[in-house]
Order: sequence, then C-alpha cells, then structure tokens
Amino acid sequence: MSTLRLSAKLSDFPRFAGIEAISPRIAAKDPTIWGEAASAEAAIRLGWVDLPQSSRSLLPRLDALWAWARSEGIAKLILCGMGGSSLAPEVIARSHGKDLIIVDSTDPNVLEPLTKLSFIDCVVVVSSKSGTTIETRSHLALFEELIEKSGIDPKERIIVITDPDSPLDGYARSKGYQLFNADPHVGGRFSALTAFGLVPSALLGIDIAPILDDASETLEELTRPGNQAELLASFMAQGHFLQMRESLKYPGLCDWIEQLVAESSGKEGKGVLPWISETHFPSYPTLDLDHEIKGTLGSQFMLWEWSTALLGWILKVDPFNQPNVQESKSETANFLNEKGAPSSQSISIAELSNVLRSAAPGAGYIAICAFLNRFDDHALYQLRRRLETRFNIPVTFGWGPRFLHSTGQFHKGGPKSGIFLSITGDCRNDVEVPKESFTFQELIRAQASGDAKALKSKGLKVIQIHLKDRTSGIEELLKTFG
Repeated sequence: MSTLRLSAKLSDFPRFAGIEAISPRIAAKDPTIWGEAASAEAAIRLGWVDLPQSSRSLLPRLDALWAWARSEGIAKLILCGMGGSSLAPEVIARSHGKDLIIVDSTDPNVLEPLTKLSFIDCVVVVSSKSGTTIETRSHLALFEELIEKSGIDPKERIIVITDPDSPLDGYARSKGYQLFNADPHVGGRFSALTAFGLVPSALLGIDIAPILDDASETLEELTRPGNQAELLASFMAQGHFLQMRESLKYPGLCDWIEQLVAESSGKEGKGVLPWISETHFPSYPTLDLDHEIKGTLGSQFMLWEWSTALLGWILKVDPFNQPNVQESKSETANFLNEKGAPSSQSISIAELSNVLRSAAPGAGYIAICAFLNRFDDHALYQLRRRLETRFNIPVTFGWGPRFLHSTGQFHKGGPKSGIFLSITGDCRNDVEVPKESFTFQELIRAQASGDAKALKSKGLKVIQIHLKDRTSGIEELLKTFG
C-alpha cells in the first residue's frame, strides 16, 4: 500500500468533473485522452506508466556499475545534462545527502573551475535524450579533451545515457564509452525513473530498488478512479500559477516539478507555472510540499507525473510535446552562425526601475532569466523576493540556459502575460569549445540573445541587462529594489 498522503486542503478539494474516468485510460496507455491532434505523440510517450516495473531490468547493471566505481576509486561524479536529464538525479542525490556536480550551464565562470579537476577519481556522465543538445555535446567535447590531457583514456571515465539510435548513441559506440540506452517511449521530463535518473544515482551508491518499490505501490493506487492525483490535478488547474514552498525533505524537488508541470502544460495560451516563493499571495493556490504531500521520493515522482497527465486532459493540451522550445534553439543557432557578439539592446540598472514600474501593472508575472553562475552569483536570487514585494505579482527565477529546458516552453507558449528580465554578465576567462568555431562565452550570449528574440517575436516584453562586473552589478540591482 502506498504511503502517499495529502493534506485536508487537497483531499477535500473538489475533483474536476469527469476526471475519475481518465486514470484507468492512462493506465491502459490510451493515446486519445488528450484529443486527436495529440494522439500520435501520446502513443509514443506513455512508457513512463510502466517504469516502476520495467526499470527493474536495469538493477543488475546498476549494481555492477556501482561495484566498478568503487573498484576504480571514484570519488567525484560530474553529470552533464539539461532539463529532464539532470533535474531528477539532482533531487535524488541531494535527498540522500550525496555530492553530485551538475553541469547544466554554458557560463565560462561555471566551467573554468572544472577544467582544473583531477580525473583520476572522477567519472563524467553525459546525458541527452535527443543526443543533439548543444550544451551537452559542448560539455562532452570539453571533458573529452580535459581527460585526454590528464593522460587518461576517456573510455575509462565517460558514461553516456541517450535514446537508442540517437546521434550521441552512435558516437558513444564508436568511442567505446559505457552506454546506457533510455526508454525512447518516455519524454525527458517524465524520465525520472529511467536510466537518466537512475544511472547517476546508482553511481553515487544510492539503492535504487526502494525508489522503484515506492513508485510501484503508488502506481497501483493511481490506476484506480478516485485517486489522489485527481485531487492534485484539479487543485493545480485553478489558475495559471501554483505557488510552492521549497521542500527541505527533498531539496530540488520543486525545480523538478516546475519543469514537469510548466513544460507539459504551457502551450496554446494555457498552462500552469509553478514557482517557489515565500511571499504571501492569497489569490494563488499554494502548496507546502513537506506538509501537504507526504510520501517517499518514488511516490512523489509518480504522483506528480500522473497529476500532470491529468492536468493536460483538464486544460485540453498535449502534455507530451514542447512546440515552442525549438524557437530559442533556432535563434541561438542563427546568432552563432552570424559570428561575433550579438548586438546589445540592454538598458542600465538605473533605467530598470522606471521600465518595470510602467510595465508591471498590466503584467501577470515577471520572469528573471539569469544567464549567470548559479553558484557564485547566487546573491541575485534575492531579487525575486524584492520584486514581488515591490510589484505584488509572481516573480519567477531561472538560471540560463537551464531554464530554457524547463519554463522556457511556458514563457513562449503559455499565457502572454509575462515580463522577461534577461540578465547577462562579463566572464572572468572564456573557455573554448573543442572542435567548434564558437566559445562557451559566445554560446551563452547567443542563447540569451536567441531567447530574447524568440520572446519578442511573440510580442512579449523583454528587458535586457548586462553586468560588466557581476558582483557590483548584483549589489546595485538589489540596492535599487531594496
């Protein structure tokens, strides 16, 4: 029996009319649930329903992988992956108190310290479902070069996770890398219990079987009508925003939920955007995960995935596609092909207050899009709460390019009510991308400019700020809205 328990606020919430008939159809993997237009995509994206059982076939190989890591004296694990390729293993690792170096940035200030690592006791996991993700392929090229320069054969330190027959699959085989193929019938944001979530976790010595056991028990409950996912989906569907309190029990779970729900629902002018906030907003539904949804991590994964599929049915959108994600990628490629730094359209910090003051009253939310270092520049996160206090609307925060694989779909496909504050900064030292004609600094600037252009093309308000000195610039921003 599942240990999953919802608070009275959720368990007493009225179910959306007709929702009791949908869970048995999800369990049967009926692709017509979300409408005729979505049926083709849904037909190849419902493999996540089987994962609590089907992923058990990985367990012997995961045990062997952990034994290999111990025999090699592996003490550090680097995971290169964007969105669904890194968010779930980050939650699992942090929830078990394990150190995991996540590389999901193209900022040279993030990458330069990693070039000084010793790879004698370090393994690099490279994860990409499509096998074409520009960030991850660039990271792979960088770490291949670093490992070779350290005198170690990359075959001894690189592990690849990707879909069968992807470009990365073929490349990994040609190089002789350890390779794990994920289930191709599971979308990236639903892949927590595939190789993407489980291989890095196993390398950290985390016991995977209990996670699958808990997910399996919850799955059994969710397949029946009248389940708890129906309540959560109905609760989320109240409006376009879901306020969350950060989970202390499962650090990073809110980030995983944010991607799952926002990217699945944010399309056709509809959607729900979860955002983390301590500000009191009585007009928005709020969830305190640690107190209102009790359950193990495996249970949480299944509950939220099932609820998100139900939310797609309520909103009449396809929860398995991401039609607007490619727009930023295409604009990024255009900027890279044009060479040179994109023309700056940034304003000064002194101008920002007036610009926001005039724009905010008609906006539904402000999205801070920080193409900076989420570790060294973390003080900028305080800006979110200060803007909420100043303008009394939801303010989301995303580190770029990480958020492009999460809330980026909602920004472009969801309700057209956002103001987008795009923040970039100078780097200490640039880092080359081996075998490419661009550097990481050029890449992150192209990504910021590409995202801004994609947003503007939809008539959305974009405000660009560039910090010549990150430390003093962040201090000035915080002082301006202090």
